[in-house]
Amino acid sequence: MAPTQDKKDDGSDYRGCIEKLKTLMRSKGVDYFYVSSTDPYLNEYVPAGLRRRSIFTHFSGSTAEMLFSPAEKVKLFVDGRYHEQADKEVNYDQIEVVKVKGSALEKAVLDAIPPQAVVGYEAVRTPLKLARQIEKKCQKIVPLDDEMEQILPFPPSPPLPVVENLEGKVDISPAFEKIARVFQDFQKDEALYLCALDEIAWISNLRGYHLPHLCSFLARAVVTFDHLHLFVDPSISFEDVGPTITIHRTDEADLPQALRALEEKSNWKTLFYDEASINARDHSILARIWGEDRLFHREGGLIPYMSVKDDKEIALIRESFAKSNRAITEVLRWVRASMARGKEISELDIYEKTAECYKREGAKDQSFRTISGVGAHSSIIHFNSPEANLKVRGDDVVLLDSGGYFESGFATDTTRTILAHHKADPAPQMVDIFTTALKGMLALQNAVVPEGTDGAKLDAIARTPIKEKGYDYAHGTGHGVGIYVHEGGINVSSNSAHLKLKAGQVFSVEPGIYIPGFGGVRHENIVVARPHPKREGHLYFEPLTWIEFDEALLDRSLLSSRELEWFEAYQTRCREMGNTLSFD
Repeated sequence: MAPTQDKKDDGSDYRGCIEKLKTLMRSKGVDYFYVSSTDPYLNEYVPAGLRRRSIFTHFSGSTAEMLFSPAEKVKLFVDGRYHEQADKEVNYDQIEVVKVKGSALEKAVLDAIPPQAVVGYEAVRTPLKLARQIEKKCQKIVPLDDEMEQILPFPPSPPLPVVENLEGKVDISPAFEKIARVFQDFQKDEALYLCALDEIAWISNLRGYHLPHLCSFLARAVVTFDHLHLFVDPSISFEDVGPTITIHRTDEADLPQALRALEEKSNWKTLFYDEASINARDHSILARIWGEDRLFHREGGLIPYMSVKDDKEIALIRESFAKSNRAITEVLRWVRASMARGKEISELDIYEKTAECYKREGAKDQSFRTISGVGAHSSIIHFNSPEANLKVRGDDVVLLDSGGYFESGFATDTTRTILAHHKADPAPQMVDIFTTALKGMLALQNAVVPEGTDGAKLDAIARTPIKEKGYDYAHGTGHGVGIYVHEGGINVSSNSAHLKLKAGQVFSVEPGIYIPGFGGVRHENIVVARPHPKREGHLYFEPLTWIEFDEALLDRSLLSSRELEWFEAYQTRCREMGNTLSFD
């Protein structure tokens, strides 16, 4: 499970920012202001200093929504992953935290807007789909991008790394093949506009690492039946990209002119976009250039194509996980060895050791900010503030959730929960929740299901053994993994009945149990859905994560004979691969 990205910025004057926003709203006749968490590319992970909502609220979670009215407190909407974290980070004198059940944050925002309200927003940082929903709900929606830039100007960007071309470096399907694969579903006189950076990185085979914890590069794109047009800032440098890709250099202010120049040379009848992955401002630019009658929403963009991995991609992802498995194993063994030898280590030491071990395996970056929760902090689902003065005790649990990017630029993600000292006596309740969560993980990882099974049914497979013991967890059971650590196309949760599982999709299996103030457990393996060799039309799940589970926290009496068979087979394979917790 990928967590929040950055620590809160305690230096920002959020009270002053709120007062400036109040003044702006009064001057424009705005009743409510929607403040997003995203950037112009609608990234989930945005550095805290560039995330408007973090500056106004000091909440550091990567996912949340903010709605403000001068007559009310700032409303911060958080899902179940962040309920406990919000309590610890937010000033309740200034902020009202709305704890949303499940992940329906946007619906909660819409429900909080009165029908006759005038709503301000930043079009460049708001998905078109949400902007349209707000517009339908309220009296009027007012874009105030320039005005917000005056209140919160963004600092200049540092020099960006050179964008690398994977072709010729790794065995990957070339960009022209991917374009041809996509355009089997399009006509030659049609094109597709892309704003989502992971989609652009996937179809281009280019990697830039322009933002922390993301392998992508800053660009917009237009895909035609035989070509890829990239629109990038003039300061960005590229390796040779080959004849399939044309680079158009333009800054943000001149993007409309650059798009118009391309339109004048083209003969496309239709330009498609995905309203969930294009910001409202970009859509307004396209509408002025192409005209509304030539623009059409196509749900999902490239996600249906990039979500289903081909054999070359699966091989590259498997290689990345082999390195990630070794890095995580090294960290866990180091914790165990340190405890056994009486060496004092802290929660922050574990965090820093994780980065060191990934780097030793060749990681170019972490795929998200590592979670290293010790003791009671392990119950904070997306804990992101490791403490130097929190020293690890032998009977503490350590929850380590981490991932990285290696040469091919595909994300990894794995969670393990261990007892710090292998000879310590764990709390009986910790053993109970560890074993119960493991039952849920084993149930889904070892399931055989019909192709097309929806994400809600997969979620129920993992959640049922846990709910039978009276527990539950306030997050989904799994998410897609690919160019980014959270990828669309497949989601395993009670809200994902519309997403049907396909062979070649890679996703996480990560049930957990969390008890605030006591501690928590999460078991996370990443799997790839594969055609079953004996049952036609069915899929099984091949693990990509091979790291031994901690038997010091296991109560074998709670496992059925079949669960024990699954567990022993998995543990044996991990030990054969050298990914064992044993350090002697």
